[in-house]
Amino acid sequence: GDQSRVLQLCKVGGYKSRHMDEGVAYKLCRFGFDTYGRDLLGGKNIQQFMDDLHKTDPLEEAADNLVMASLLSVRLRAVGLSMGYPIVCSRWWGPMADRVLRDEGLPYEVWDEALMQEHLTADIRVAKGAV
Repeated sequence: GDQSRVLQLCKVGGYKSRHMDEGVAYKLCRFGFDTYGRDLLGGKNIQQFMDDLHKTDPLEEAADNLVMASLLSVRLRAVGLSMGYPIVCSRWWGPMADRVLRDEGLPYEVWDEALMQEHLTADIRVAKGAV
């Protein structure tokens, strides 16, 4: 994936952690919206993985509507996995998102921090404290 763009979206979306460790933020985004495959979890189970990320860089603020979207993504992937069909969301959602952005006249390539601020911050509700 495009790690720098994902991290920009993360910050514009209200993500804040104690140390703002980009590696932790990117892993959380991949876990929440893409995959929880072995390559990401590094041999740990989901709880161990999340505990290690929290120990490394505790989350302080997150947009609750983005948290809910990530929980839905995790649950949908769990259903697929329970049926023996592991799903990597970016393989499915990426082409659809690209098509929608192009149809709206805002292709992926033009998104910078200013455009993200303009289009993404109006409806974000940030939850503060232990998330």
